[in-house]
Amino acid sequence: MLRLSRKISRHLHSDDVLIDISNVTDEQIASVERAGLKPVLVSTQKTFNYRVSRDRMPRVKDGTVWFVLRVPGVYETGNVQTTKFDGNKFRYHRSKKGSPHIKYHKNSKCSISDARRRSLTLAPSHRACEIDDLIITNVSIDYGIGAVSNDRRLIDNIYDGVSPRLGDGMHELMSATEITQLVKKKGLWTEIM
Repeated sequence: MLRLSRKISRHLHSDDVLIDISNVTDEQIASVERAGLKPVLVSTQKTFNYRVSRDRMPRVKDGTVWFVLRVPGVYETGNVQTTKFDGNKFRYHRSKKGSPHIKYHKNSKCSISDARRRSLTLAPSHRACEIDDLIITNVSIDYGIGAVSNDRRLIDNIYDGVSPRLGDGMHELMSATEITQLVKKKGLWTEIM
């Protein structure tokens, strides 16, 4: 987790506020901008693609940064794959054999498996899906950056100064996760990292 947190924190400023984009409204983002602060969006590629497919991209100003966590996962092909930004959305890019990965189940639940596809989680759970929440919490606590979310557990952890423990394969999954930094320019999201 420290590698991902450091990578994000290098690009942050004191007037930035981390936005848990999967758990906020456009009005909440607008209130951050009205307060003279700069929203910095954080999500997984799954959330980004969901918003693209539903035409629900956040209404933010040009220059807004979005850190997208590219989590290796078992997707349509049944193989472990990672994704790459194609200028519009994140597409399946390459097989990532020998990598810890996430598998999505029904009802917003996930499980984490190791490189040999052995489960590292006791049972599918929503918590296993929340790699973005762990990163937001850690960066906010360690670097003193504000955060906005409607996820009570995330906000309570930040307020209490407690990073959730990394159990059930989350540490392994984070080590295999990559980050893509996008910036909004002329109304379009462009890759810059």
